[in-house]
Amino acid sequence: MESLAAVDSFDAAGERLLTKILETFPPEGYVIDVVSDRQVVVKVPVTTVPDGADVLIGGVWVGSTPAELELSIGIHEIEISRPSYVPWKRQVRVKPGTRVEVNLARQGGG
Repeated sequence: MESLAAVDSFDAAGERLLTKILETFPPEGYVIDVVSDRQVVVKVPVTTVPDGADVLIGGVWVGSTPAELELSIGIHEIEISRPSYVPWKRQVRVKPGTRVEVNLARQGGG
């Protein structure tokens, strides 16, 4: 079978290089599959009213608000809690520009 194979590689500074290994071209075009184990990470600001709430990602404590988290692009379970307030928990699709801003409600409505 005729194919074009490509592998991802990176230079010493971490810059992405694409190394192509060419065998032959199919007569009517070809498909290139690029597979990388590197994840794209974005900064996600997390703020709450009031400040000082705990932030958990996937059940793991990562800090208190206000915070700027570095998260990979994709879906993350984000939980925000503070004593005397109703916990907030959502599945958030993280992409460039994502912000998490939560107004926490007092428990008992007060």
